[in-house]
Amino acid sequence: MKSMDKFAEILKNIVKEQYEKSQNESSKMNRLISVIAFVGIIFFTAFALMIVRSIKRPIKTIVDAAEHVAGGDFTQSININSEDEKGKGNPDREQGINFYYGKGFNAG
Repeated sequence: MKSMDKFAEILKNIVKEQYEKSQNESSKMNRLISVIAFVGIIFFTAFALMIVRSIKRPIKTIVDAAEHVAGGDFTQSININSEDEKGKGNPDREQGINFYYGKGFNAG
C-alpha cells in the first residue's frame, strides 16, 4: 500500500505543479490583454480628439464670423484652406462670399 500512497503523492504533486503553471500563464495573459486594451483605448481617444478638433475649428471660425456679421461688422472674411473639390479653385464661391459680406467682387 505504501507504494500506492507514494504514487498518489507523486501524481498529486505533478498535478499541483501543472495547475500553478497554468495559473501563472493565465495571469500573464490577463495582464497582456489588459495592457493591449489600455493602449488601444489611449490611441482611440487620441484619434477621436484629433477628429473632433478638425471638425470643431472650422465651425468655430464660421460661427465667430457670423457673430461679427450679425453685429454689423461686414469686414469679416473666412479663409478656406481645403484641398478637396469644395475648397480648391472655386472662385465663384469666393466671389459670392465676398459680395455677401459687402466686399464686392474681386476682379482678379
